[in-house]
Amino acid sequence: MVIPAPVTMEKGKVIKLGQDNPDFKSLIWVARAVSTDETRYYSIGGIRIEAGFAVATDGHRLHCARLQEEYEEGLYHVFKKGNKVLLLMRFEEAQGNAYPKWSKIVPDHTEKGTLLPFLNHSATNSYALLVRTGRTVHYEYHQDVMGKGRPCDEFNCFVPREVGAVHYWNSERMALVMPIREQ
Repeated sequence: MVIPAPVTMEKGKVIKLGQDNPDFKSLIWVARAVSTDETRYYSIGGIRIEAGFAVATDGHRLHCARLQEEYEEGLYHVFKKGNKVLLLMRFEEAQGNAYPKWSKIVPDHTEKGTLLPFLNHSATNSYALLVRTGRTVHYEYHQDVMGKGRPCDEFNCFVPREVGAVHYWNSERMALVMPIREQ
């Protein structure tokens, strides 16, 4: 078996990924959490690729997926996101505005909480189960994690009893979604 070399790019070069790329669906999923709000502290507006993972956050949610192919580590701006193609461009991180240390905020599940296995639930049914725990997240973010208009991907969901993000995960993807603040 021949292992392909990592995809290397000069900064500013565009990479085109089609449906035939094994990471296409995962990168489209991660891109749902890319920040579009330039006023937020971590307004990076892109996907971070490092250590075999693709990560994006908008400060309210974080999506992370394990990649099957190797890519050059760095930040990638999402130029086009569609059903058939994804265009990414590698860019330089702004000085002093480094990407957050995402791996340090992933819960270890030693705290008390509720574990919900979402297996073949629709996004609506799994959201109803989540609400019964007393913790709510924006439904749109829940749909982005679970899938829209079809039976969901199989995810586990950990809801901490106290404060903290709701943690979704399966063997290939992970998401953290901040709960709706109580007024």
